[in-house]
Amino acid sequence: MRDLPWRARSLIFFVAATAVALLVFAMKHLPAATLADSARLGSGIFAPRETLKVMGLLVVLVLVTKLAASVAVFESDRGPFGVDQVTPVLMASYLLVGTSGAIIVAASVFLVMLLEQDLAMVKKVFNAGVLIISVSVASAFYWFVAVRTHTDWANSSFTLTAFGLILASSAIFVGTNCYFIAAIVSSVSGSSLLATWRGIVRDVAGPLVVNSVLGLMLATVYYHVGVIAMILVLLPLYVARWVFAQIAGERAAQEATLAALIKAVETKDWYTKGHSERVAVASLQIGGSLKLDPDLMRELRFAGMLHDVGKLGVPTGVLIKPGRLDDAEFDAIKRHPVLGQEVVRGIEFLDEAKRGIYYHHERIDGRGYPEGLKGDEIPLFARILGVADAFDSMTQVRSYRGARSVEAALEELDAHRNTQFDTRMVDALMGALAAGWEPETSPVVVTAVVETGVPALGVDDDDPSAAAALAAHRPLRVDAISDSASASGSGIA
Repeated sequence: MRDLPWRARSLIFFVAATAVALLVFAMKHLPAATLADSARLGSGIFAPRETLKVMGLLVVLVLVTKLAASVAVFESDRGPFGVDQVTPVLMASYLLVGTSGAIIVAASVFLVMLLEQDLAMVKKVFNAGVLIISVSVASAFYWFVAVRTHTDWANSSFTLTAFGLILASSAIFVGTNCYFIAAIVSSVSGSSLLATWRGIVRDVAGPLVVNSVLGLMLATVYYHVGVIAMILVLLPLYVARWVFAQIAGERAAQEATLAALIKAVETKDWYTKGHSERVAVASLQIGGSLKLDPDLMRELRFAGMLHDVGKLGVPTGVLIKPGRLDDAEFDAIKRHPVLGQEVVRGIEFLDEAKRGIYYHHERIDGRGYPEGLKGDEIPLFARILGVADAFDSMTQVRSYRGARSVEAALEELDAHRNTQFDTRMVDALMGALAAGWEPETSPVVVTAVVETGVPALGVDDDDPSAAAALAAHRPLRVDAISDSASASGSGIA
């Protein structure tokens, strides 16, 4: 808590104090709630005795759903994703038992948060407080409008107006929740509050409608049928949670596989430590500029992370040897895309990424390897990786030179359009930089080759600025590599 900026500490104190005040208000007014004063307090549609029963049921449901929710959210390409069960229950609570009852139901979530060992107490208090405030604001809005417009969601003549009001109150719930989350993030990171809030809201726009429908469904089936029907409505959500938990486990295993392979490559070739992750990031920036769909973006990230995995099969001495190579050493390095394809051949979830790994050293003019493809014959991922790979190489320190500036690297890429690089991919990278992407680069920047060494083909052949020096030590032999790839049966159809 003391490590947080004063703005963050003030916000946490405000949220906690407001939540406590709302809870005291709710506990004071709920026992006196009747149908007669529902217009004044927004107390719901049940008589006092039934209200307490429903509230108790909802408290249990929130506890159960919160426990289930804690195990099945996973990271997707667009951020955390899962099936939310708490929000629909909270929405059902203010439809059934009004503002006071909904506040008490929301407060029960804090009891579950106390069981979460990996979450600091200040975060538990803040999260529970935000939940109480959000449900209070949403419920107060709903009942204020519903009483004045005589809107009755439980009426048999349910209208789109009633659903529209429920959807609007759900939007207020989500918007309020997102505001406080964005405020704390902004106060800690210094980022724009409005931009952070917009980003969070954009990601939850879809679930907003789903939660509105589920909340109405829970309230309706309990009101007309009873508790058994309400539980049956929740059952599919638990099944969905279980399914997402399996997906989360599978993706975690995939990430662990990738991490192990990357660690092995970087242990073998320490000079390029971090290179795989940076190429993956640059590739995603290019893919984003090209507006690739999320599934392709996920595979593109894998391709970037594993593009040099074939170097595991190349002797370390050959990889880092500066200057002239003999024929055997030259052929060993040129085969690393072939070896990389062999390493990942049995990894089913890679698919298109395999083609990117295999062909990422091809050139638009046909002078690349392993097969000497030209232009659009080269797969999309390979053309993206070629630009991302070269850009990272140029902006990092090498054994024979310092790091080039971003501007100098872009000049090199621009100079090699339609020879080494696809012009669309160069434009896409430039577009990402113009849009504000700040790549990770080495702090040492020079604009000319340092005459203290010569490039090593094993780590510098993706750098167009090293082409002349490399050519002086060994000519490119596409035919030999293509024949070798065909003989081994490693090509990708």
